[in-house]
Amino acid sequence: MNSSLAVRSAAFAFAILGLWIDGARAQGRVVVPSFAADSEQAGAIALPGLGASGRVQFVIDGAALASVVGRNLLGIEFRRDTTNLRDHDPGSATVVVRIGPATRPAFGAVADFAGNVAQPVEVHRGPLAAPGSSVAGYVGWVDPHVLRIPFAQAYAYAGGALAVEIEASTVAAAWWPVDAAATNPGGSALMAGTACGPQADDGGSSLSIATSSLVAGASVRLTSFTASGAAGLMLVGLDTLPSGIPLDAIGAPGCFLHVNPLAVMPPVMSRLDARFGGLHEFHLAIPADPAFAAAGFAVQGLEFGAAGLATSEAIACRIASSVPSLGVAAVWAIGNGTPYVSHELVPVIGILHD
Repeated sequence: MNSSLAVRSAAFAFAILGLWIDGARAQGRVVVPSFAADSEQAGAIALPGLGASGRVQFVIDGAALASVVGRNLLGIEFRRDTTNLRDHDPGSATVVVRIGPATRPAFGAVADFAGNVAQPVEVHRGPLAAPGSSVAGYVGWVDPHVLRIPFAQAYAYAGGALAVEIEASTVAAAWWPVDAAATNPGGSALMAGTACGPQADDGGSSLSIATSSLVAGASVRLTSFTASGAAGLMLVGLDTLPSGIPLDAIGAPGCFLHVNPLAVMPPVMSRLDARFGGLHEFHLAIPADPAFAAAGFAVQGLEFGAAGLATSEAIACRIASSVPSLGVAAVWAIGNGTPYVSHELVPVIGILHD
């Protein structure tokens, strides 16, 4: 082989190698949290637009994205949940994706979309088609078992904490839960006393709490059930009283106060139904501070309706003894609801890069 032919052959080989490398890089994916990259997780959750309209913001620590510093982010994807053997139906939504540098670490995210990100950039706006997916033949991160949103505009990632926000609307909800990773076990809740309101169940309860949300840095979510048309409030104190204080003297026979309140919270959402009564949702933000791990507090619901004052049972709450360690937090808003911070269950996120 003469020298000029050898040079041309080498140049051609390097060109092919370059194309191969570029193609390989275009297929790159970093998974958050990293331990879930090749292992299905036990949790499942519905994204905005596929379940209900709404908004979610992922606050991702820079350490989770160290391998893609200096790369262009090209899209985001989520794999289907396999804990439920039901097939996923095709669906559609209208989606907007925004990305920007996060102003806070994941353990520090607040229930305020604007408070977690600086100058977000819109990288996608348009329809999202969810494919039909069956558990039979499932392989992770392979079509048709993936929700994929390719960005219309690549995002140059320079490093540091990152906020990725998805806002979606839908006309008809589709069944398409995605795989989700769970953080450390949540806290605990112990009932004190019984409810005296008309919506108390057979166990004497008219107040529920998502115990998995009892985590430092998260929003504790409480739901109070009242008479239709009744207003609801939530008392918050340090602990339950040793014995309840009867409220007969103020027109609430059979009702007891079980919490010495330090604060009173209004609901973030109320839904009233003439047939089924009222539903009031409350969010209590736990500071993102390890000092609050294993701390305790107590809550009790009040309702003010046509029949007068009524109370729920009290709940003595204990925050989880360890702080979140997923390296990512999610801030959710269902519909036009008030945002809340979740560390306890976060979708497994695939971020595509060059």
